[in-house]
Amino acid sequence: MKRSTKNSLIMSALSLLLCASMLIGTTFAWFTDSVTSTGNVVKSGNLDVTLEYIDDLSIDPAAAADTDWKDAAKGAIFSYELWEPGFTQVRHIKIENEGTLALKYELNIIPSGTVTYADGVSLADVIDVYYVDPAIKVDERTAFSDDNKLGTLTEVLAGLNASGNGVLEENEKVTITLALKMQEDAGNEYQNRSFGTEFTVQLLATQFTSEEDSFDKYYDEEAEFPVTAGGYSDGIAEKKITVETDEGDSVSVTVPAGSEAGNYVVVVDNKVVGETANGLDSLGYDISLERDGEKVAAQAGVEYTVEIQLDQLLDIEKITHNGNEITVYDYNPVTGIIKFNTSSFSPFEVTYGELSVNGKIGENAIVYGLFETGDFNPFEYVADDCIVVDYVKDGKTCYAVSKKAETVIAVSTDEAVATLKANHGDDVYAVNASGGNLWRVFTASGSYQYEILKGVSFNTVYIMPGTYNEATTIDIGFSVDIVGLGNAEDIKVIKVSGTTDKTSATNRHLFNCGGAVTLSEHIQVTIRNLYLDGTANNYYKNKLGMKLSADNASVQSIRLSKVKCYDLIVNDGNYPFYVNGKSDNRGAYMYVENCTLIGNFKSDTTAYAAPCALYYNNLTCNNGTQNVTVNDSFCKNVVMEADDWDWMN
Repeated sequence: MKRSTKNSLIMSALSLLLCASMLIGTTFAWFTDSVTSTGNVVKSGNLDVTLEYIDDLSIDPAAAADTDWKDAAKGAIFSYELWEPGFTQVRHIKIENEGTLALKYELNIIPSGTVTYADGVSLADVIDVYYVDPAIKVDERTAFSDDNKLGTLTEVLAGLNASGNGVLEENEKVTITLALKMQEDAGNEYQNRSFGTEFTVQLLATQFTSEEDSFDKYYDEEAEFPVTAGGYSDGIAEKKITVETDEGDSVSVTVPAGSEAGNYVVVVDNKVVGETANGLDSLGYDISLERDGEKVAAQAGVEYTVEIQLDQLLDIEKITHNGNEITVYDYNPVTGIIKFNTSSFSPFEVTYGELSVNGKIGENAIVYGLFETGDFNPFEYVADDCIVVDYVKDGKTCYAVSKKAETVIAVSTDEAVATLKANHGDDVYAVNASGGNLWRVFTASGSYQYEILKGVSFNTVYIMPGTYNEATTIDIGFSVDIVGLGNAEDIKVIKVSGTTDKTSATNRHLFNCGGAVTLSEHIQVTIRNLYLDGTANNYYKNKLGMKLSADNASVQSIRLSKVKCYDLIVNDGNYPFYVNGKSDNRGAYMYVENCTLIGNFKSDTTAYAAPCALYYNNLTCNNGTQNVTVNDSFCKNVVMEADDWDWMN
């Protein structure tokens, strides 16, 4: 019995091994099932709107056949040249949604150019515009009244009175009646008149909140209308069409002479403002051009000029057309307009930084500017009444620009005077001031070395590299910008002699703003990029700040003066900067930024008898740190903008 059991166990084990060997190389089976969803669709909808019109008043617009309607994109809706009082022109207009998406529309009447006046008269002033929605069959003139009057054509073209707008679902349409009528009481002064421009009946459409996604129907509630402008080209002369955007930008396209005649429309859509990976700004527009309702296709040998209004003083990195770089373009940093040619239309993108400039820009020319870049030559862009002085700063070619009649240039040699006059004419105010004559440029009284400077208050004084040894205090009694052109360490203004007795009232300071004249209002003085050395007067040492008693300073602001100092190197054993409100309660102020002080200075004055303040930012002493100790509430570490002169007491 035991033997039989043992044999049975052996046989069972062999059977298991045999089964296991049969499973080698096979896979396991699981219960499974499947469901397949076919016919999934990802397809964009179609936004398509049409504008058609009827000019035959015998046709009832509500019962008109499709063949009665004319395509408005292929011709002018209104066209007549013999207007007279009482004359009325009526058009029925149909707007139809032929796409698959709901849309909102806006119908406007806009000028293609500028409404002009002769002797204060324009024909558009006496043509009334009527808008009837829905359209009506017009049998007599009394169909139009003040109830459906939009205003005069002048008012409508100026956008003072809007035209129609609405919403259309798929396959929906709306008809309206639009009429122009010359006022019966228009006088003889309106004979042989026009209003100087064509006008466009403009239909704009964009998607509307109708279709729903997984959340709601409001995903496109911010959809905006494209911006357009149009005009007729006769194919003989070139035609420039300008689109003004809501943001105040403008885009112009010039249709060249020799193009096909027709109604051209420029469409500007999808303005995109962004930033590139390397920190530059970018501006993109989707620009297209249509002729008679169809997009203009590229043609060999035909190029259109595109102009985009950008900001002034940009450093253009590149411009691309549908991702491809445009290498030939012109950018005017004064007007801010970039211009280029293209044979086709699609998205355009401009990438740019900002020119490093201190100054202001006028409408037609650079009025004042310090351009710290070698990529821009302002000689091309300034008006004839401006002067451009080139100089080198930190190894870069730079330019200074200002009004010629309001600028004096201080140089260190007679040869430099001759060069400036040769480049800019004899009317340039150039002075050889190396012998210590800067005071003659500013001082409001006393004798002048040069007759041409007598009685002139300059807005700008440029000081070229050199050494200017001043034996007399430079008294400043008017608002002026004083600018060193070049590296500050190469433009040295040195007080070589003067009064060291602190009780003396004259000839102590290097620059004395507001101290030599009686002022009725505050003057604004800027002193920039100079090396000032006042070590000849070493009466007081180690002080930055303000004091009522008479002390010496490289720059003093006194009484009704506001002074800003930038990028100065100051070597002065007394007060490098000194604010003196005096005792007549008239106020003096100073702001100092990015200046290097040779020595360690502190303010230790606490008593004042008049409104005054000295503000500072980023002062570096010769030990490489901002080692400035301030013990009074009138000396503050703040930051002021260059155009901010509103000091608070």
